[in-house]
Amino acid sequence: MSRVVVLGAGSSKDCGLPLGQEVFNDFEHNGGPAWYPFMNDVFFQFRSGYPTFEVVLSLIESWIKNGQTIGHYNPSDLENIRRSLIESFLEIFNRICPWIYLKLKADHDLMPEAVVMDENLLWYRNFFNQVIHKDGNTTFISMNYDVLLDDVLFKMDKKDGINFTYGFDIYDVDNQDERCRENGVLLLKPHGSINLVQCPKCKRILTFKNWSPGIQTSSYACRSCGEGLNILILPPTFNKGVEDEPYASIHKKVSEEISKADEILIIGYSLPDYDLNILQAFIEGMVKNKNGATFKVEIVDNINNEKEQSKIKDKYGSIFRCAVNKIICHFEGFKKYAAG
Repeated sequence: MSRVVVLGAGSSKDCGLPLGQEVFNDFEHNGGPAWYPFMNDVFFQFRSGYPTFEVVLSLIESWIKNGQTIGHYNPSDLENIRRSLIESFLEIFNRICPWIYLKLKADHDLMPEAVVMDENLLWYRNFFNQVIHKDGNTTFISMNYDVLLDDVLFKMDKKDGINFTYGFDIYDVDNQDERCRENGVLLLKPHGSINLVQCPKCKRILTFKNWSPGIQTSSYACRSCGEGLNILILPPTFNKGVEDEPYASIHKKVSEEISKADEILIIGYSLPDYDLNILQAFIEGMVKNKNGATFKVEIVDNINNEKEQSKIKDKYGSIFRCAVNKIICHFEGFKKYAAG
């Protein structure tokens, strides 16, 4: 049995993390970061829910790529704004999920102050523990920048000896000559992650070998060429390029895993129209998939509107060649599904 689990923002929502349209409301800044005056200048009512965090990152990415100046913000300014936005997202995650940063004691028990916070994620950990220990192989494709799932896999690595890999060459940020995350459960993150950093010059990618939080880039530099490191995030856009590494490798592996899958579980991911790169990888995989009539599709989301429920079933039924009446749906949210 080959299983693919796809995670979107809805998979993190019940753990307290904001959806894309809610991110700006979670920022605690009233000025200071480079992004704040930019957002007030360009998007007067950005706290109203439009544009979303992903849309802003995507626009900035496009303007930088095309060498454009927006108002009085030149490409260099936009680079700083992009970096500032990502750092602020990391701050949100650290505030909502502080247990990620609380190291383990020598006896591997959580420190007392972490116990209560750790319980908030217990159902999440238990669910994915069960998924990984099911018969067959499980591959994870996470569209999220957060490291909730990474943390689950990291703790399983320490406790059960179940390794995990991001599917490409990666080095320990503390010991940069040492490779890490070379094998085990496959976790593919096509949009990047707050715990992966890349040198803009030599393109080497690094992470923490011995724990899994986001990386404060100001504390590290590439020891090969001395350059500062950038958090590895590439937001979904209509024209997102996947020719650079590690995105080229991730795209190929997403397609390969879909081509081998017997079943797919989609948690809190609606596959927005602008995420063409993911749609492309799904379709490339399905045209090679030989499981046809037996292919199983299961959708977990929090959708009350019947029209929206029908739309998402039609979308995934078409992509994965599955009759709508054969798709298993759970529309009461991930947390309730996991508890069931």
